[in-house]
Amino acid sequence: MKIQRLIQTRAKRIAVKILAESVLIIFSVLFAFWLDRKGKESEENDLKNALLNRVYDDLKSDSLNYSIYLNRLDFVSKKLETLLYYTSSKNIESDSLTHLISFIEWQFQFVPNNSTYLSIISSGQLNFFERDPLFIDISSYYNFDQKKMVDHSQSYSKNLDLLLEPYLNSYFDRRLLYEDTKQAAQPIDVNSFRNKAFTNILLSLRDHFKHSKELVKHKQELEGVLKKIRNRKESN
Repeated sequence: MKIQRLIQTRAKRIAVKILAESVLIIFSVLFAFWLDRKGKESEENDLKNALLNRVYDDLKSDSLNYSIYLNRLDFVSKKLETLLYYTSSKNIESDSLTHLISFIEWQFQFVPNNSTYLSIISSGQLNFFERDPLFIDISSYYNFDQKKMVDHSQSYSKNLDLLLEPYLNSYFDRRLLYEDTKQAAQPIDVNSFRNKAFTNILLSLRDHFKHSKELVKHKQELEGVLKKIRNRKESN
């Protein structure tokens, strides 16, 4: 009986040891999986934050370009109004007409900064931002607000190419725009710029500026997204 109890006790000890070792092995494996998952989550969070920082830099650049574009838009709009008034007056002068035309013909454009955003979409990194409300706002800006600005910018250039440029090619010698060549240029026939055809071109260009107030709203959306990203950065 004594020997039997010793055998049972030893068997229990062995069973307990095996169980403890099994539990330790399982715990070690689970802990290794947990560490691996945490490591991947940490790497993904680092990459996500790096991508957000790059998007933030792109958006800051957009904000600066927005301001420049809107200022130029306002400047050209005022010059256009002056030209409309001037060409309807009797006291029209060649030099003043040349000066105003040089500003109206100015093809300024808004150049978007969306390389990081497009890279996120095309590279499969979009899964880092699943159900992230901040990235939804970022996507909304790129797919709507920035697109509206680009469309607006391109439409003015198209109007210049379709309407103003052909007319100027017929009636305006661009050598007049430069000090070193204007002496050899053909003089302006002011009557060619004081008629209904030219006025209609200017009115068509002016229609483009009627929508410029909407662009301020798009810039406000951009500033809102920038603020949200800054808040996210500060909270991390």
